Amino acid sequence: MLQPIPGTAWLMALQPRPSPPPRRRVARPSTSELERPHVALIRVCLEVACCMRPLEHLDARRFAGPVRRHAQAFRRRRVLAGPVRIRSAYAQQVAEIPPDEEEDAAPTCDYEVFGTALCAGQTFAFTGRLRGGRLYRLLALQILPRA
Repeated sequence: MLQPIPGTAWLMALQPRPSPPPRRRVARPSTSELERPHVALIRVCLEVACCMRPLEHLDARRFAGPVRRHAQAFRRRRVLAGPVRIRSAYAQQVAEIPPDEEEDAAPTCDYEVFGTALCAGQTFAFTGRLRGGRLYRLLALQILPRA
């Protein structure tokens, strides 16, 4: 930016523009954040869907029927096959379920889970519903590959 020098009509000084404020870095989930229990369930399901694990790893105690059927259908279509790396995973509590009248019953919560993963060089999204208490159970999972 040129500004006139006081006392002269024809001389001007070049003054640099002020430097922009430093950019803020976007917080990425750390490795420890990706090692939460719900991420482990999602990883198992995605690895089964991407043909890295056998279907028997989706046991009925931890994975609901619709999750097992969706993983089996995704596997059968062979949309993606290869190692899976979860890039981001988030969980948001959507409902709290009061404990039963049993003694020593822990309260359970329903969570909405979503994120992205990488398989065979392609990034895809996933979303689902998880019920957590003492034992986490994946109630629904949808794998959304790029069209």
